Amino acid sequence: MSQQGEQKITFHTSRFGRIEVETSKVIDVIGGVIGFPTYSKFVLLEYNAPFSWLQSTENADLAFVVVSGAEFGETFPFPIPYGDRELDLNEKDEVAVVNLV
Repeated sequence: MSQQGEQKITFHTSRFGRIEVETSKVIDVIGGVIGFPTYSKFVLLEYNAPFSWLQSTENADLAFVVVSGAEFGETFPFPIPYGDRELDLNEKDEVAVVNLV
């Protein structure tokens, strides 16, 4: 449930039709997805656990099946690159690691 007064965006997708989500659900992929650097705004759509769709809000045809990096447990360690100049992450930022399937 969204908080009262929260802004929403509506966009069209080729797979799921018209979608409306709270702007707080939009993920900014810094530098875009490899091979698609001009698109950086995505939303995560639930699919069949453990899979989800990473859907572009900027391109109706651009979506990827993804799985959370946490699904791999300790066999897939990934240190969050705090201090990286390009990413400009700090410890207060919300960060998610997802893997394209």
